[in-house]
Amino acid sequence: MDSSSSHSVTFTVEGTQFSFSSTSTRRVPKRTFSEMSGSDVKYKDLGNRYFSEENYEKAIECYSKAISKNPSNPVYFTNRALAALKLNRFKDTADDCLKALKLNPGHLKGHYLLGKALCELGSVDEGLKHIQKADELSKLGFGIFSSEIAEALSYWLERRREILDEKEKETCKGKKLEEYLTRLVIGERDRKVKAIRMEMLDKSKRAKKIKAEEEHAKNSIQELKDMVCKAEERNKNREVPDYFCGKITLDILKDPVITPSGITYERKAVEETLERIGPSDPITGAPLVAQQLIPNLALKEAVQAFVEENKWARDQE
Repeated sequence: MDSSSSHSVTFTVEGTQFSFSSTSTRRVPKRTFSEMSGSDVKYKDLGNRYFSEENYEKAIECYSKAISKNPSNPVYFTNRALAALKLNRFKDTADDCLKALKLNPGHLKGHYLLGKALCELGSVDEGLKHIQKADELSKLGFGIFSSEIAEALSYWLERRREILDEKEKETCKGKKLEEYLTRLVIGERDRKVKAIRMEMLDKSKRAKKIKAEEEHAKNSIQELKDMVCKAEERNKNREVPDYFCGKITLDILKDPVITPSGITYERKAVEETLERIGPSDPITGAPLVAQQLIPNLALKEAVQAFVEENKWARDQE
């Protein structure tokens, strides 16, 4: 169609020009297909293709272009995060997941990948928190990856146990070192006291020198004990993770359940609250009845493992 006809009308919608005339209503886009192919969806699809070919660098480039055209879609960030994870760029993965979760706090893939990245970066407790959240969302039907999430949760719970075992071994090493150094200090003290007794000194001077050596040895032994105690305190985690505590009682969970809103409660506490305030979620206010509560067996197992590994936590149950 000749858009220059005196009877034609041209207007623009979202950056695309359309022309109409009195003799035809056929739409004629002024942008070429190659121009349209530069949309965020096209870059995302191209990135997916590169990802399936295990060309993760190219995939990241395409997802980055998709983000530059549409920075409000959390999927583009988690896609790029997964590609970065494949390249062991855990910090990049974590950064992109945080951006995705800022756009959508309930994004399952965002929690899952962030959890894995944080665990790899050494923040295992915080990472498990996000993997657990992904597990909860998966059980509620908010996404896929259920088998992968369960596998990751099991793996990092085991790794956490191993880390705690290593810390316990380090504590034992510290105690053995303390005992060894204490024996050395005492042996040195006894040697010096024996030498003093052999010196030709009057009784008062001899007693004064012996007392000084004994005081020095005593102070040295106390310093060793203080150093070991500080090391032990650093290796101990005396705080219960927030996700192991109920939202109502704030006590360690014994029978955790999930609501349709994705909130975890202690069963007894939330059931009593529902009886008291009526059928609504105590936090979100969404409709809720006891029959909708889903047992969170994975979290229950994690809490039990934590309590078993941290005997002091039993006092807080």
